[in-house]
Amino acid sequence: GSGRGRGRPGDRRMGLIVRVVVMAVLAVAVWLGIGPVIKRFSEVDVTAEGRRTFYRNTLDLIGDFPLAGTGKGTYVNAYEMYEKVDDHLKLSFAHNDYLEYAAENGVVGGGALAVAGVGLAVWMAAMWRRRRDPFAKGIGLGALLGVAAILIHGFTDFNLQIPANAVYFTTLAMLGAAVLGSGRALARGHAPKARVPGLNKGGSHKKGDTYQGDMPPRVSPFSALIAGLLAVALFAPALRDYLGFRWLGSYRRARSEARSVESAFPRLEARLARAVAASPRSVFRVELARLYVEMARVSNDAGRDEDRDVFCDRAIAAYDKAIAANPIDAAPPFEAGSTYLLYNYPLMTYQDRAKDYYRRALVLKPADETINLTVCFLYFAWWPTLEDAERGYAAEVYRRMAARDPAFPARLEARWKLSFPTLDGLRAVLGELPPGR
Repeated sequence: GSGRGRGRPGDRRMGLIVRVVVMAVLAVAVWLGIGPVIKRFSEVDVTAEGRRTFYRNTLDLIGDFPLAGTGKGTYVNAYEMYEKVDDHLKLSFAHNDYLEYAAENGVVGGGALAVAGVGLAVWMAAMWRRRRDPFAKGIGLGALLGVAAILIHGFTDFNLQIPANAVYFTTLAMLGAAVLGSGRALARGHAPKARVPGLNKGGSHKKGDTYQGDMPPRVSPFSALIAGLLAVALFAPALRDYLGFRWLGSYRRARSEARSVESAFPRLEARLARAVAASPRSVFRVELARLYVEMARVSNDAGRDEDRDVFCDRAIAAYDKAIAANPIDAAPPFEAGSTYLLYNYPLMTYQDRAKDYYRRALVLKPADETINLTVCFLYFAWWPTLEDAERGYAAEVYRRMAARDPAFPARLEARWKLSFPTLDGLRAVLGELPPGR
């Protein structure tokens, strides 16, 4: 009875190792300087970093798409429709994993993911309390704390949106589940008795008997086939994207080394064409369209009008495919509108098409300063040819942007001076603006 209180030698050694590791970690933390870390968390107001604005706009987004969300991976573009002020930055993540899950997957889908994460941590904590083996408790505690830390940090950042962190989280969860969920050395410190089929009362085995207690379950060929097909289905898009970005990287390296776009155009176009063929992502088609626009400008400057229009045709075709691949990204329609202004320059043959694309871009990113500035400048420059409905639209855009940003009228004046010698024309248009609604 007395030996039971002192514990086994192995347990005492493991306890000593745990204490040494804890002391080493504390010593390293003190040596590196924990003061700046404490100062960071005690003095910095997370609301001053814009997170409160991000959260409020994201809640508006969730309110408009509560059931199915906007779709996985669409937050970066969908958020732009809910920005109130242009901060000249592109918000890729919500800085809150739970809000982003709800925005992209809907309240039900996002809530299910959040419940799964919290449920995992609760299950790991419950299993950890039942274990008595020091090694299992030590490994399990580390995994549990790591999982809990990432889940808590997810309230103010985007840990699980970073692939390395997501893999780390998954590894910790699997490690904790494997160690804490094992059937060995549970509450009373004894391994469960294994059932050995055919074992007689005297302890002897019949011929052919095998120990079955810890053997893993067999996987049926059908299940293995389904798992293999699912793995291929998930791996194939990732491989296509990898090849696309690989060719995009090759294009950018060749572009940086080229003496001129015109001389290197066949080689550059071939690289982007391979990227487009490899992956359906819109980013590759947008890059190809931009290359065509550059060639159109080169042809226009050289007086080759037919070549310019051919390259404009190719650019518009690439932009339209990019819009079809990602219809909520404001960049492709905005750039397509600018391409239409290059056709038959300076006749503005496709003015109406340009206006249509610009208006579509403004719907997708209503607070963007560049799009608003471009729309106001062009509509005011075309003022004598506009119909009443178009004039009302331009006036509304100007008033809305001026209310958001008091410096916007001055920026419009600066833009006007780049194309006109005086501000008289702009002032005349502003004096004719129809009354607001």
